[in-house]
Amino acid sequence: APALPKNIQGEVSALKVIVARRSANDVARFRWWAAGGPAYRWNEIILDEMQEGFVTVPLAARHLALFHAALDDALTTARHHGKIRARPEPVAIDAAVKTSDPSASSPSEHAAVAAAAGDVLGYLFPARAAHFSAKAEEAMQARLLAGVELPHDVAAGRAIGQGVAALAIV
Repeated sequence: APALPKNIQGEVSALKVIVARRSANDVARFRWWAAGGPAYRWNEIILDEMQEGFVTVPLAARHLALFHAALDDALTTARHHGKIRARPEPVAIDAAVKTSDPSASSPSEHAAVAAAAGDVLGYLFPARAAHFSAKAEEAMQARLLAGVELPHDVAAGRAIGQGVAALAIV
């Protein structure tokens, strides 16, 4: 995971600005993405995509195996790095932005999964790669708009997810 920023207070200040500008739609998007854990919505997305694309059973099995292996690896890697530099969750959805231990950081599991999912889906369905990349960015930005993760946490999760996806699709 990327190194911690030297100015964690700058991260908290940036997050306060992001949260202050959010709309009711932003909160709704966060709640949609947060349902069921980091991989939940991505499972819906790949299943919908395979049905719409009439992906046959043998190819569907390959797609699902590659996709879920990448998501599991991204989540596990982010969780591993989070245990090394554990920090309690900084905020609740409508609480003031605060962190109990600003000296530590934890890569975003949601961002790691989103980055991996977006890249792997783009590989599996290249004609819609830009769509999946935008979905992944939306999922990551929702974490910031809700105020539940610091910008560095999301950036670290993104780096983990992209790295895992690169290994998965080689």
